[in-house]
This record gives sequence, structure tokens and C-alpha cells, in this order.
Amino acid sequence: MASSLRSGLAAARLSRTRGVTFSRQPQRDMLVRSSLARAAGVALIEAMGAFEDGSAGAGEDLDGRTIAVLAFAARGRRLLRSAYRLIDVGERDAAAPLYRVMSEYLIVGRWLIRADDATQRTWGLEDLRERLVTVNDVLEHARLDDLSRNHLEQARRETEDAIRRYGGDDAPLSKRAARRTGQKRVTIEAMAGDVDLEFVYAYGYRLLSQTDVHASAAAADAMFDATEGGLVIRPAPRSSFEGHDPYLMGAHLLYDLAQPLADSIPELRWQPSFSMIGDVLRAIGRLDRDTPSDALPAS
Repeated sequence: MASSLRSGLAAARLSRTRGVTFSRQPQRDMLVRSSLARAAGVALIEAMGAFEDGSAGAGEDLDGRTIAVLAFAARGRRLLRSAYRLIDVGERDAAAPLYRVMSEYLIVGRWLIRADDATQRTWGLEDLRERLVTVNDVLEHARLDDLSRNHLEQARRETEDAIRRYGGDDAPLSKRAARRTGQKRVTIEAMAGDVDLEFVYAYGYRLLSQTDVHASAAAADAMFDATEGGLVIRPAPRSSFEGHDPYLMGAHLLYDLAQPLADSIPELRWQPSFSMIGDVLRAIGRLDRDTPSDALPAS
């Protein structure tokens, strides 16, 4: 279908004397696609509004992994709303770091859903140990007033207590001691592989990190255009969104992050809305497969 449509449009451009032509309709279709994608993302934000109106809570019978995924979904909702506000005013590059965070939430959230209790406990303890390292580093190297030092020392005691409470009285407090007992840190890359999210890791996590988050050579290069007279600084950097629809990307990230909750926690009453939104995103996917390549946005 795509090839026949492309041929038909090419013939129309060469035959203007035959009547009205629609050589720009594929580009208009892309605008329609983007508008639908944005509407789907906004609908997700609205469907998950209980996170902000005070009507959502986590009961004591919820397990740790579900509580973590609920937190990621609530934070992801806020990030998507902020990203859309930036994209709406032409600040696409400033939205990219927010999608990088959402990509990590998606990978870790999906991995936690599949993880057994022992693996989930290892993940939680590793996070507490990382927190303890950070607190100790600040206490050791920063020049602190008494109030700040007391606050951090309290945080250190609370973190150590949490490790013992979660892992037992003999749980290692440091990462090095944990490694000696055979505990291994699970990387984001390994998590993505376990849940078939290699593309999200490669694009949403690594590429956005290299180009739009970290102080890298790629980040510096994206700020310049090469001209005959030398390098010219751009009004805004090139971002990893170029060639992609950021509205659609954001809608997919939040939908994929929160959809398991809609299925597993019927009390949320998200399923009707998520079903409609999923239908819209799948319809856009079908449109993508039928869109000629010359209608895609230029990089």
C-alpha cells in the first residue's frame, strides 16, 4: 500500500493540469497522527488523576513490587505532563531528559513485576546501600553546618536500620560486604533483556542519556552546526527526538508503564479508559506501517 500511494502521489505532482492534487496529504496525515498521540497521552494523564486528587492510596496488603510500580507510574504521569508542556512550546530538547527517566521507570517496573521475592529483596537492599554510600560521602567530604550534619546522620541511622529490618540483623551494610556474600547487582541492561525491552534500553535509556542528559561529546556536538565559515551554535540543540514523534513516544512510555497496574489492580478502575487509549495507540501503529517514508518528519 505504501509503495502504491507513493507512486500515486508522485504522479499527481507531475500532472497538476489534471485537476486538484494532494501532494502534501501524507504530511497532514502525520500531523493528525501526532495530534491523536498527544490526545492519548493527555487522556492517560487524566485517567490517572487519582494520583493527585487525594483518592489513591496503598494498603498494607500490597507487596513491595506493586508499591514501587505505583510510585513509578505516579511519577511518570507527572513527568509526561511536564514533557508535553515543554514540547507544546517548542522546547523538545528539554523534554528528552524526562523521557529518559520514564524509560528507566518502565524497564525497572516491568522487571520488578516479574521478579521473585528474593530478587526483589536484593534490588531493594542494593538501593538502600547506594543511598548509604551517598550519605556517607556527603558527611565525609562536605563542609556542613550542625543542622545539616545532624540531618544526614539521622538519615544514615535510618538507612542502616532499614537495611537490617529488610534484610535481617546480619545483612551487610556496604556494597563490598554484600558482594563477598555472593549478592550481585542487577544492571538496567540486564533488566531490559529479561523483560524484552532492549529497544527501550538502547534508545530511551542509553541514547537519550548520551545525547540529552550526560556531559558528553555527543551533547556538545548536538549544540553546533558545521558551516563553511566554521561551527555555528544552534538556537536549540539537536535532540534524540529528531525523526520521531515525542508525543507518541511519551504516550507509549506512560501507557506501557501503567497498563499492568490497570490489569492487576481492578480497584483503580482504569481498565475502560486504558482499553480505549490502547486502541488509539494501536491504530496509530497501523497508520505508521502505511505511511510513505517521504512523509516522515525530517531529521
